[in-house]
Amino acid sequence: MPKDSPSEKLSKELETAIKVYKNVPGLEILLFLKDNGPSTFGPIFKNVTDRVRMSVNRNLDRLEDLGVVTVDLPKGQRLHCHPKYDVNRTALVQMGLELATMFIDKNHQVAIIEVDTTPDLAGE
Repeated sequence: MPKDSPSEKLSKELETAIKVYKNVPGLEILLFLKDNGPSTFGPIFKNVTDRVRMSVNRNLDRLEDLGVVTVDLPKGQRLHCHPKYDVNRTALVQMGLELATMFIDKNHQVAIIEVDTTPDLAGE
């Protein structure tokens, strides 16, 4: 009997995370929004490598559909308006955790290392 393909073993959340993180133009948009806060299309377009308006629009729509970008206006009310796009940080953090836990063997414990942050006065 054939083994499950990797995609059959992935949860919906993991599939979404992979879609978000493998798309470089989408990551550029997310990083811009993270660094600059809520923005309209113009500033986003001016600050990403992709210089095709339709492509940037498509990426914004895709990121919104994946739940990692929020928009202050519903899709049906955006014509002739300037909606603001923002990062859904909670969704991105959750996706990052999903990706990280995908590689953790459930039989191993996470080691916690305590770091001494007191200054070393012996060298003075």
